[in-house]
Amino acid sequence: MWIEFSDIIGIAIVIYVAVLVRNNKHLRKDARFGILFSGAMLAGLYCLDMLWYVLQYTLPNNVSTDYILNLVTCIIYLLIPVGLSTFFIIYIQRGRRLRHFVGLILMLILAISDIANIFTPIVFYHKDSYMVFRPFGLVMHILCFGAFMIFLADMVIATAFDYENIFLAGFVGLTMLLGFLASWINYDLKTLWVGLGIAYLLMYLAVSELYNKKDVITNLPNRNAYDKTMAYIKDKYNAILMVDMNDLKKYNDTKGHKTGDRYIYATARTLADAFEGHGRLYT
Repeated sequence: MWIEFSDIIGIAIVIYVAVLVRNNKHLRKDARFGILFSGAMLAGLYCLDMLWYVLQYTLPNNVSTDYILNLVTCIIYLLIPVGLSTFFIIYIQRGRRLRHFVGLILMLILAISDIANIFTPIVFYHKDSYMVFRPFGLVMHILCFGAFMIFLADMVIATAFDYENIFLAGFVGLTMLLGFLASWINYDLKTLWVGLGIAYLLMYLAVSELYNKKDVITNLPNRNAYDKTMAYIKDKYNAILMVDMNDLKKYNDTKGHKTGDRYIYATARTLADAFEGHGRLYT
């Protein structure tokens, strides 16, 4: 039967995340766009994968069918670097770190290889309606997994994940590793596609949890992050210093809340600079 229920599950995951993103007011606009755009590419991947099975079951077994199946598969693989590159472009605009450019270059290599494979089978080809990997296909798997891990590591490094987020990010990396191994060793693309969907959901949960533990004004860890950190480290700390801002309400009433927010932000950044390398600051 040509119906692929694994693809339907993947589309359901994308829809679920999209609904959560649309209703998550804590996310930055660029993060929201990146998650939704990647989800759209992932949904397209699942739809094309179902189309691939329809074509395999309905078209005659000949050279023309092999070419059509190869074309569809190339487009499917192309959607992966297109979706991930959105995040790399967003982060490059923020920080312009070397790892961002490396990740984007890997995405570009993957995209060019997928397009080239339509005309010359350098990564994989189809014979008698079945896909066969070329030796270069292993390189492509490694590059794709490497680009994904660069992005995952960038999330951990750039956003100061705590132990919960690091554990979740590690689980995302493990899920994707199993997916790529299944694809290369057993030609089990279903596991890879489902792995992508699970990783997509887990990455959203990690990003959402991160924003839930950040103060919207100062962009520093908030009370929620403080409580979780204290519960984790228990009594393994040297000292706790509490700082209060005097007459903040009066300042808001006379100058306006936007001015008061700038006052809070400036104070928080001053304290963050002072405590850098000596401890963590929560707001």
